Amino acid sequence: ITLYNNNKRYINNAWQNTTSNYTTDTVTISANNILKNVTIDFSGIDDYHHISKIEWLNSTGDLKASFDYFTSQGGNCLKNTSLWQDDNLTAYYRFENNADDETGYNDGTLTDAPTSVNAKFDLGYEFNPSSANYITIPDADGFSQGNGTDDHALAVNMWIKTNWTYSGAYMDLVSKYCSPYEWNIVYVTGSDILRFYIRDPDTLGYYSADVGSASSVIGNNWNMLTFYYNGTNTSQDSLFIYKNGIDITTSRGVSGTYNHGNSTLGTCDVLIGKYSAYYFNGTMDDISFFNRTLTQDE
Repeated sequence: ITLYNNNKRYINNAWQNTTSNYTTDTVTISANNILKNVTIDFSGIDDYHHISKIEWLNSTGDLKASFDYFTSQGGNCLKNTSLWQDDNLTAYYRFENNADDETGYNDGTLTDAPTSVNAKFDLGYEFNPSSANYITIPDADGFSQGNGTDDHALAVNMWIKTNWTYSGAYMDLVSKYCSPYEWNIVYVTGSDILRFYIRDPDTLGYYSADVGSASSVIGNNWNMLTFYYNGTNTSQDSLFIYKNGIDITTSRGVSGTYNHGNSTLGTCDVLIGKYSAYYFNGTMDDISFFNRTLTQDE
């Protein structure tokens, strides 16, 4: 990890440049096993309020995270900053006035310009059905739950704020749901149900998880929603919907035949805020996609 203080670099527990060498300043780096999280404690650095950038490189020198512009919080320490990397993190979108993937591999494109607004963490995107705006992410294997040989876990995590009103039959949040169909996260307007589908692209059979009375259970404040398929169970019991880390799934269903472990690897793009002619109404922030098993704590 390299810290930058304007033109100085913090290397080997010291600020380095041609005129100064702050050998007394220290930084504590700690890690845990949740998403390979790394926390940096800046309380030992005298010049904490001048830190301008942090870069994190992996062992082969690839840039995994870069964060600019830090401000002090409290009397003598910078707000601790967590940088995290996971080899099974397919994509992570902060929506800081763009649809760039923080992993660097799966950048999205905006259609009809969702509005950049203040959101849960800095900026996010507001979607308006009347403007038919959405985000397209090109197909990648990591967004699929199957590969024709075996199923693997799939998790979609997002912060959203919506009043759960929409004039159409469905309000779509995120989908990979063209032909062949794979999965979809949708609000069924007339039934007040939030539903997560995993579909077999070959048979069109599916598992589903529902949250009934979603508008009151979830509400219209900022909430973190996690949609999780564990990839291991051969029934609808393998699907979960979480609100702020709590399982709020109220029912599950199955239709037709889902050939667990044999579903074809799909080729659909991922759409955020849209499926077919159904759109999202509200604001989204910090969306991430994983293709591995997550623990309850995670």
